[in-house]
Amino acid sequence: MTELKMTRRGLSAGLAVLGGAMAAPPAVASATLPAASTVLRMAYVDAPAGQLHYRHQGEGPALVLLHWAPASGRQYEPVMPLFVGAGFQPLAFDLPGYGRSYKAERGFSVDHMADALVAGLSALGHRQFHLLGGHLSASVATRMAAIAPARVRSLTLDGVLLLEPAEWTALLARFAGKSPMPASGPGFRAFPFDMAVETLSEWNPDFALSEATLGQVYDLLNDYMEMGLAPIRAFVEPAADALPPPPFDLATALKGLEVPTLFLSAEREPLRASFARAADMVRGSRRHSFDGTHPLLTPTRAADYAAAVLAHLRSS
Repeated sequence: MTELKMTRRGLSAGLAVLGGAMAAPPAVASATLPAASTVLRMAYVDAPAGQLHYRHQGEGPALVLLHWAPASGRQYEPVMPLFVGAGFQPLAFDLPGYGRSYKAERGFSVDHMADALVAGLSALGHRQFHLLGGHLSASVATRMAAIAPARVRSLTLDGVLLLEPAEWTALLARFAGKSPMPASGPGFRAFPFDMAVETLSEWNPDFALSEATLGQVYDLLNDYMEMGLAPIRAFVEPAADALPPPPFDLATALKGLEVPTLFLSAEREPLRASFARAADMVRGSRRHSFDGTHPLLTPTRAADYAAAVLAHLRSS
């Protein structure tokens, strides 16, 4: 009996100690969370023909970032924090037809995309904004500045599709013969991956597929697949009877620009041929050329890219 009582006392004491430990756990330092304004957020906004997807971060004057095709707003994630740190609010949209924005089987005209983005920015309450677009998006940004010049505080055009026919042929030659369709042969299974690698190699002549660069391939592959089969096939294998989107007269639009404009290029990038050609068309424009390949394609060079853009924003 005595032994049993002592056991109960020992058990009671043990439970008391355990209960005390449970009631007063050791203090644990809480993780430091970033300020709400610095968190990268994803959102949608309504446009006349569907929803536009965009990334946004920070507070301050709006800086609209329009990606190269076939990428998405993801392309600007490495540089967005640098713009936030400089007091701007970057908004990286997915163009209509790309990323997670609304789609159509044959894509959209430059005019349609520009109208949709201006409407989306109005819905978000951004009456004025800085604007940056590259490659296809440079045409879209130019059109936006043409239809809403009072709203565009500055314009940055990063690679302009103002090429001669022979230059266009050379640019697209690397994609010839590739098809997503089974009838084209066994290569269709690797078509999306191959297109992502070819696109990165076009944008950056130094790109080489390796374990270190595989993440870049998968990011672009994800963006490319978001387009959907019909638009992808319409681009690489346009039907003989297909009506292309209405043409956009980029040269005329450039000559009519009335907003402070910066042209960006790099010594070794695919649209280099149109750099001086386009800049000469815009009265009072500025231009900046990066050494070597384009820094937007190399996250470790994000500061170089941001510095060139910010110098223009601050002077506008």
